[in-house]
Amino acid sequence: MGYIYYYNNVREHSALNYHTPFSYLKTQLPDIDDKIRFVIPIMLDKVAVDLGPSLHPEGSACSVLTH
Repeated sequence: MGYIYYYNNVREHSALNYHTPFSYLKTQLPDIDDKIRFVIPIMLDKVAVDLGPSLHPEGSACSVLTH
């Protein structure tokens, strides 16, 4: 989790007016639980590939994410 934590909680981003993504999220959703910063992200592309054919047999795996 090292780099992901650093990217979202330590590294300031110029596009976010030099806030970290998490601190910017807190300005938008002040009541959000601080524990969310420790959640390991789900790799959606892998989930789509693994689940896609079973959930949407006539389309591509990517279609799972668009529905």
